[in-house]
Amino acid sequence: MWINSVMLHVGPFDETYAFKLIRGIPDDRFLLQWASPKYRFPLDMAQLMETLAKACGNDPGA
Repeated sequence: MWINSVMLHVGPFDETYAFKLIRGIPDDRFLLQWASPKYRFPLDMAQLMETLAKACGNDPGA
């Protein structure tokens, strides 16, 4: 049996990846399927940066 191998690179999430992610979300259904109801379409940098700030312990609303 042949198994295709895929190289996966995991690194810090930064603005470069954020822009790639935003461009890859075609519609609200896709966003809901792959993210969560807390995000709204169109996904934007502000939503991602808010999540990133919370993940890094820099939540201004906490």
